[in-house]
Amino acid sequence: SSRPSQPSSSAVGGTAQPQSRSRSKRFKLNPFRAEDERQLLEKRTHNRRRWSHVFPVGEEEFKRHAYVNWMSLCQPAILPLTTDFFPSEDALRDDFLFNTYSVSLLALDSATAHYNSHNDLMSELILQRLTQDMQIVPKAALPRTRQAANTHVLSMGHRITQLSFKEAESVIEVTHYVARWASFSEQRKLMKNNDLALRSRVMQDYTYSVFNKAQTTFVPNRQKFRKYAEDYPWNPLDNLVCGDDDKILSENQNYRRILYALVPQLSELETEEGKEEYKERFGRLLDYLSNRCGTKITVDFADSEKEPSGSGSEPKASPIGSPGRRKSVSNRRRETKRETKSIILPLAEKKKTNKRFEWAVMQVNAAFNPLRVFRISFQWLVASSPRIETEVKSLIRKCAQFGLNLHQFPETSVSSNLFLHAFISPPKIIVERGGPWIESQLLANPRHGFVDDGYRNTDYDIPGLPNFRFKPKSMYSPKTEPARQLIHASGEFFIRILQESDRDSSSKVAFFYINNRDSSQSSVAHHFELFCGMIKDYEARWLAMQEEARKEELAKEEEWGKRVVEAQKNA
Repeated sequence: SSRPSQPSSSAVGGTAQPQSRSRSKRFKLNPFRAEDERQLLEKRTHNRRRWSHVFPVGEEEFKRHAYVNWMSLCQPAILPLTTDFFPSEDALRDDFLFNTYSVSLLALDSATAHYNSHNDLMSELILQRLTQDMQIVPKAALPRTRQAANTHVLSMGHRITQLSFKEAESVIEVTHYVARWASFSEQRKLMKNNDLALRSRVMQDYTYSVFNKAQTTFVPNRQKFRKYAEDYPWNPLDNLVCGDDDKILSENQNYRRILYALVPQLSELETEEGKEEYKERFGRLLDYLSNRCGTKITVDFADSEKEPSGSGSEPKASPIGSPGRRKSVSNRRRETKRETKSIILPLAEKKKTNKRFEWAVMQVNAAFNPLRVFRISFQWLVASSPRIETEVKSLIRKCAQFGLNLHQFPETSVSSNLFLHAFISPPKIIVERGGPWIESQLLANPRHGFVDDGYRNTDYDIPGLPNFRFKPKSMYSPKTEPARQLIHASGEFFIRILQESDRDSSSKVAFFYINNRDSSQSSVAHHFELFCGMIKDYEARWLAMQEEARKEELAKEEEWGKRVVEAQKNA
């Protein structure tokens, strides 16, 4: 989209020129200018104050309209760290639910204390909430009862947090308020309703078109938006920040992470000597990671044969309807929960110059198979970007030194939602018949360069899957199916293979092509074209195999009929 014209200098100060009078009038409100901020709304709400910082909508837009003029949202500004709206005490009492808990530090003189003082801990708790889209409410906007020196309030409208340091008890008291209409129970009640208008208050679908680099054209896409976010687990997170030794991060904590994977070069692993040499190089990397974390990291070394049937050369004819050797559904579901190990990675000790103990969690696969992808990820809540960058660069250097093929992958590679990125719509190839056999051949032929990355639960409630048959799920059960994922040894792209619940040769299969973030548009289009040709070639082979098998069956039936007739004559 085109960027709106910027106002000339005369539009924001000095004497306006006649030809720019209309532009001066349009851009005269600047929400970052103190004198403009003093223009208060007749009716103050959190959403109005939040959207007033989208330039050039501003306060005057709300004065002219009782709602946001969405057509004017063309030049957004950074969301301010503060908001001057806070509900009245009556509204807080009548319209909000609340819960309270306390967090405390270990003895400040202890060697295991993560902070130098409670003020440092308070600052960290505030920072964690700012990263989750909350805004600080200045004391001037608060009632007098909440203006204590050791009290801080943050808000996102329907959720409010108050942090108070109780010096006598040496604890920080945390009080969370949530609007009744935004509570989880209320949202769940609306989702049960058959009235689409009521359900749309919780979640809305938004359809649009996005340019696809692989297909070099615009393709339809869809995103789901929740009006109110789900409940955030602040209690476990605050205890984690305080110094909980377990330091277990859960998915619903929205922590930051960066994903890497070791992708073996299959051409180097065709012999036992090649596999042993690859194991030795991997062992050196494991020793480095153990030294860096200060604890011994052990993984199970497994040697398993490649699962799909096939010799890797020309496919052999199979009986009609036979998809080849397949994993059971229970095995596929078990593989979506591949065991991992989480190790605490200390990044910075607490010192006078560094007021907090910075740490991250390094997560690796619990088992190593030279024929499969090995995952390494860094996850963090209390760490600065430069320290994470240092660890990542060190890992990249060591992998290059040991001759290991390390690639970074997007969040999509581990997510059930293939449309997680709003501006990426992965193209798909739908195969009506023979899909399971094609999947086995992609993995059985080393010349294709695909490496097994196990199974991933994958959302099937997406557009573009016509007449796919999946087992019905309840309203609150995730609509997912286990789908095999293959990563190309080049790291340029990976494939997610989603199959119908009835897993036989007649099952329809969707091959989703997802390019990696570093791929150029030309390489993406080229690789996708090659992959499409590969699928079409295998599909033609499978149809020829089935035709050959059908002819053999007819010949056998004809021969059997002749024998029956001959036997009857002889009788």
